This record gives sequence, C-alpha cells and structure tokens, in this order.
Amino acid sequence: MRFAVRETILLIRPYLFAAFTVFLAAAVKVFIQPYISTSPPFITFLVAIMFTAWKWGFLPACFATLVAAIVIGYWVIPPLDSFYLRPADVGTLMIFALVGIAMAYFIHRQEQERRQAVTFEGQLRRLHKLSTRLLAEEQFEAVLHRVLAAAVELPKADKGTLQLCEPNANALEMVAQIGFDDEFLHQFQRVPLDFATCGAAYQRQQRVVVADIATDAEFARLRPLYSKHEVVSAQSTPLFGGDGEVLGVLTTYGRDPGVPSDEQLRILDLYADQAARIIEVKRREREWRSNKRDLESQVVRGEQKLRDLAGELELTEDRERRALASELHDYLTQLLTLGHIKLKLAQRFLGPSPGQSERYMEETADALQRSLEYARTLMAELVPPELHESGLIAAIRWLARHMEKDGLTVDLRLNAESVDLPEDQAVLLYKCVRELLINVVKHAGVSHATVALTVDPRQRLLIIVEDRGRGYDPASERKAPVAGHFGLASIRERLAAMAGWLREESAIGNGTTITLGLPIAQAGFERLLHAASSGGPTDRVQSKRAESADQERLPFDTH
Repeated sequence: MRFAVRETILLIRPYLFAAFTVFLAAAVKVFIQPYISTSPPFITFLVAIMFTAWKWGFLPACFATLVAAIVIGYWVIPPLDSFYLRPADVGTLMIFALVGIAMAYFIHRQEQERRQAVTFEGQLRRLHKLSTRLLAEEQFEAVLHRVLAAAVELPKADKGTLQLCEPNANALEMVAQIGFDDEFLHQFQRVPLDFATCGAAYQRQQRVVVADIATDAEFARLRPLYSKHEVVSAQSTPLFGGDGEVLGVLTTYGRDPGVPSDEQLRILDLYADQAARIIEVKRREREWRSNKRDLESQVVRGEQKLRDLAGELELTEDRERRALASELHDYLTQLLTLGHIKLKLAQRFLGPSPGQSERYMEETADALQRSLEYARTLMAELVPPELHESGLIAAIRWLARHMEKDGLTVDLRLNAESVDLPEDQAVLLYKCVRELLINVVKHAGVSHATVALTVDPRQRLLIIVEDRGRGYDPASERKAPVAGHFGLASIRERLAAMAGWLREESAIGNGTTITLGLPIAQAGFERLLHAASSGGPTDRVQSKRAESADQERLPFDTH
C-alpha cells in the first residue's frame, strides 16, 4: 500500500508543480501590473509553461498550458472573475494554447537532445577510460571481463556473454560472462556457430536484436531454454577483426521485453569495435609472450645440447686419441724401436764385421719403410688425401676398398657424378660414413654392407648405409645407448648443426639402414648419373689442402 501511494505521488508531482508554476505566474502578473504602463500579453504564463517543459517534460507543460488558459479566461480577460468569453477571446486563448504547446514541445525536444548529448559525451569518456584500462591490463581474461561489463551496463541489461570463435572446433567458446550460474556455464561453454542469437549474429555478420523471445518467429522455440535462465530479450553484436573476419560475438540479455535505443546501439558498436581491437592486441601479445617463452626454452635446450655435444665431442676425441695412441704404441713405436736397435747394432759391427753391419742397416731401412707406410695408411684412414684432392665420392670409394682389410665388403651405389661441398661438410660426411661402416664391422655380424649416394630433386644430398646384420631397437637405444652405438647421437647433432639430419631404421634381426641428409647449395644440380665410373673422379671440395712454402719433404716421400 505504501509503495502504491509513493508511486502515485511521484506520478502526479510534475502536474502539481505545473499548476503551482501557473498560479505563481498569475500572482507575478497581478503584482507587477500596477507598476508598469503596459506589458506583453500573457508573458508570465508563457514563462511558466517554458519552465515546466524544461523541468518536467512535455505532458506537464501541456497541463500547465491548460491551467494557464483557464486562469487567463477567468482572471485576466474582462469581465474578470467570470468565464464569459467572446469569440475573439476564445480565439486568443486558442492561439495562446497553440503557442504554449509548441513552446513546450520544442523545449522538451531540445532538453532531450541536450541530455542525450551529455549522456553520449559521458559514454565516450567512459569508452576512452575503458580503452586505457584495457591496454594497461595484463591478464587477457580480465580484459574480456571488463569489455563485457561495460557492454552490459550500457543498455541496462541484466546478463551478458562474450564468445570468441574457434575455427578448428567450428564453435563459439565462452570466454567471459556476467549474471549466469554454473549450470549455464557448463551447458553453454561451447556452442555451434549456428546456435541462438549469438550464432545468428556470427553467421549473418550483423547485429541480431530480439525484443521478446516468446513472440519472435525465429527464436520462440528457444523460449523454454531462455526462460530457465530468466532471459526475455537479447541482442548479439559481432566483433570484427582488422581483416574483416568475425572474432566473436558480444551478447547482452534482459529480464524484460524491449530493445536498446539507437543511441545505445551506436555506443555499443563503439564498444564492440574497441573490444575487437583490444582483443587482437592482447592475442598478439599473448602469442608473442608464448613465442618468447618457446624461444627461450629452445635456447636453453640448444645450449644444453651444445654442452652435451661438446662433452660428447670431447669424449669422442679422447677415444680417438687413445685409439691413435694405442695404434702408435702397438705398431709404429715398436717398428721405430726395432729400427733404432738395428741401427745401434750396425754401428757396433761397422768396424769388426762390415757385412753384419750392412745387414743391420738393411733391416733398419726396412723397419723405417714399414713405419712410413703404416703412418701414411693411418693418416689416410683418418682423412684420406682423396677427400681434399678429388672430393667426397673419391674418398668414399677409397674407404670402401680400405674396409676390406677389416673383412667388410662395401657395395657402392653412387648415383651422382660429383658434388661440390665446403670442406667442413665433406669431412663431416666422410667421418660419418666411416663411423657407420666401423659400427657394421663391430656390431652387425656381417661381411657385407651397402653405401648409396644420391641427390634428390630438392637438392638434398642423401647417403644411405645399409646392412643385413643383427639390427637393434632404436627406441630402446635412445633411452639407454648401447656401447659402441653412441656415435649415432654425435652424428645426428653434427648434421643438425649444418641443417642436416639422420634417420635410422632398424629392428632386431632385420638389419639396419641409416640415412644421412644434407641440403647442398649448388643450384641447378642435374647430374644424376647412375653408377659413376671408377676412373678419374671429378668432384672437388671447395677448399684444398695448403702446404707451407718452407715445408720440407722427406727424401722418401713420393706424394
């Protein structure tokens, strides 16, 4: 009851004030009339009507015009204190009423436009303030929630959702919401691109406004669903990216029927456009941060790989030094020691027995000759002269012949006549092939292997080393490297440093196939001849071994 009385008072208050303003105007006219000789007719009443229109609106101003006409007819137009009016007086009152109503209308319209301008200015300020806050916001989710909160507040809505498009899932995913419960979130976290008003706005790429779900021909079928969540009206506005693609949809919901005003929708468009720009910026920032983290992680992993590779290279070099030292000690050192002993004996018997001394000298020369041959063979095994003088293919041919001393027959399938490679790449590939063939000798348990070399149409040099031996399990070996096979990791890392790769195919009992790949820079490579002839190889590395000008040759050096 108290609420009804209060509503009634609020309703009639403008009209009471309108009547009071008219009577005040009449009192002012009566009070000032004796002091002036003449006055514009009805001026105080027109002022009262203007004030009422400005303060209370058009209808109270019309009521004030009616009251003013009654007062003028009774107290102002002779005969006074009477409603007797001549036709001319009636015409005067009608003109007064028309002027008053016209003034009330124009003043009311002007005041409405002024208030709208003030509201628009305030909303623009809020938009600028919101944009500043959004740009300063660090968390992407907080940005989305701020955008949605501003959009919901603008048309005085009750609830709202912000959904972004997931093209891979062909759906709209909710990233922010206001006013809904957990059940709604669970049910509509991700919806199809053609679902409800949001899907319609996305498909049509234009705003969809529904004043009343129950009476709308298109969405009335969803009334039970909307009613369950106290939704009666809705509007969905698509968010366009800089490239014209729809990023998502911003939707506001109301408990009562109705649509936002045109002014509110214009401001909402500004909000939506600003939100789309901010979302794009924040997405790029998030991608940039993610890429930065990935890059930092890759750098850390790369540094760790480099440390591991450096350690492995050091171990490999130490192993090779030990093997070389062992070779030198077991054979070359003994030959030189034997030559030294024979030379001492030759000196001892030089006077007493020249024949015996000559025999010792011959044996010394033989020991030195064998030492020289061994040293040359050892150097050729490490880096054969053919590699520098004739190129990688010639070096692989030499290596295939040399592996016969270890009981391994190598079948060569060299489908390229020549390859031009930098020296570091040629040396690396030669050492990789040598390492793989040594692994065949040590672990495959076979006496035959195949080495194939070709250049594919993508200008990639491929070297395939294959055997039909014992094989192994690559996955198990990566977890726990088998002794002797650890060289594959070193080969893989060294090739990766030159943009190359290693691919291993093996199974226990089914042999092993290792493919080495390396892109080559030579453009227009078309020389893919099968079974290159064994005589006169023409490939060269791009840098040759240099000899110092003051380097002395041994008298027995035939190279």
